[in-house]
Amino acid sequence: MSDIAIDVDSVLFPINDMVILPAFHAAGIRLGPSARPIVKEDITDFDYEKCLGPWAKVVAFQQFQRPDLYDGYTLGEYPRAVVDELRDTYDRVIAVTSPFWQHASSKWNYCLRAGFDHKDIVLCGDKSLVDFDVLLDDRPETIAQIGRDRAVVFDQPWNRFDPPGIHYVRAHGWGEVLEKIDALVQPPRRVTLQSAWEDFEASCIHGKALSKRCYKCWEIEEEL
Repeated sequence: MSDIAIDVDSVLFPINDMVILPAFHAAGIRLGPSARPIVKEDITDFDYEKCLGPWAKVVAFQQFQRPDLYDGYTLGEYPRAVVDELRDTYDRVIAVTSPFWQHASSKWNYCLRAGFDHKDIVLCGDKSLVDFDVLLDDRPETIAQIGRDRAVVFDQPWNRFDPPGIHYVRAHGWGEVLEKIDALVQPPRRVTLQSAWEDFEASCIHGKALSKRCYKCWEIEEEL
């Protein structure tokens, strides 16, 4: 069995969609000759200044310093279902994140609302200090920093490059997360209604479901 670590910003919490882009729009930041509003696909670098200009970095930094940054938000229904299935399959699923000190409490409470127990939330500046088997993160540089082979990059416009020498697989959204992690760690067979029925049928040495009372098994029981 294995421990799975999941990043918060841009994985468990779509911070650019929910917080940063609305802040850019409210500040009147526009792009190009047409002065069009910024969209998510415009954020092509972790450094907002490199892809959007210095004013964008200032506005984003102001948001990250908000003590209430994550208040009022909850993990979406589908990501929550995926995380719950990971919990059912693996030993432990932990939220690992590097917060600003100003919003650390708000981020902690968001993780609690997302279903993480307090013992499964780790706030740290260096994820290599945390013991886990697979990391789901949106930043390839973090994967390089921890120096482990088993990792999944959560696809985003700002990470669509593959730095040389870094080994990971890519998940294009929550719909691929289970598949990618399972392929890395080869978990035990998932128990579904169908697989449970197949196991039940297989328990009869004569190829019939015991609930149908295989007559050969009945004869054996009578002889015993």
